[in-house]
Amino acid sequence: MSTQTDLLKILEENRGDPVSGEALAEELNLSRSAVWKAIKALRDKGYQIKSKTRQGYTLCKSNDILSAASIAPWLKDPAQAERLEVYPSLDSTNSLGKERALAGAPDGTVIIAESQTGGRGRMGRTFFSPGGSGIYLSMILRPGTAISQSLFITIAASVLIRQAIADVTGLEPEIKWVNDLYIKDKKICGILTEAAADFETGNIDYIVLGAGINFTEPKQGFPEELQPVAGALFKEAPNGQLRSRLAAELVNCLSRLTCIPEAGAVMADYRKHSMVIGKPVTILNGRETLEGVVSDINDAGHLILKKDDGTFQSIVSGEVSLRLR
Repeated sequence: MSTQTDLLKILEENRGDPVSGEALAEELNLSRSAVWKAIKALRDKGYQIKSKTRQGYTLCKSNDILSAASIAPWLKDPAQAERLEVYPSLDSTNSLGKERALAGAPDGTVIIAESQTGGRGRMGRTFFSPGGSGIYLSMILRPGTAISQSLFITIAASVLIRQAIADVTGLEPEIKWVNDLYIKDKKICGILTEAAADFETGNIDYIVLGAGINFTEPKQGFPEELQPVAGALFKEAPNGQLRSRLAAELVNCLSRLTCIPEAGAVMADYRKHSMVIGKPVTILNGRETLEGVVSDINDAGHLILKKDDGTFQSIVSGEVSLRLR
């Protein structure tokens, strides 16, 4: 690890309390001057670090930058910290995740970025990923199951992410089929699952499961084209550590996907928190546009649409939008 990373780990472990420069120098086997330079470099990156003569350096409780050191204390499995990579900025966490997966990264490897310059959503859309206001995360999964399980894994991810948000924030998002999360009709989370298959066996070689969560409203606001639909968990951050806690809980929950969960419980939870069951919708399914009321979502994750002509149709994929009655 780098000097800054080692230093930040110590400051995070003592967040809110001062650590003397002498103690830092001794623990890191550095000169006091090298410690000061590392502190300055962290401050230049935006870390809120106070210094006081005869007391030392204090990482402020209000500091709100994601790092491996800020996330690790909240992980339920300490070994997960060894599979955690956190970056100030990336083109796309999913793109790096695929690179890591092809290079043999183990099951459960997690990549998190403060911002993305080329964040991607479903159907080739871009995902707005400004710094300081979101959590952009990808996890590598190697479930060893049939490629047909990929839809269920995506659905299970939406259930687990919804639960992580509820547990940490007390908020209760709803799930829009297939895997977007909404609060008060505004999208607060998108999920993108990308998989590679072994064509000889028909099994999944790896999955890169990506999630982007709007934690707070960006300071510059959402782009005009996103304003009608984009929302955030909070208007402003409630405290400096809640974002790190949520990032850790996302890792805790999604780690359960390294083993495929029992379908019945997942689908029951998915239906319970669905925002489309019983609602009139329009579905863009390829070149076809369908309208009707969602009567159910079956255990395979297929949406069951009661069309306006009274017939039923099972929908495997498509873009759903709610419509006024």
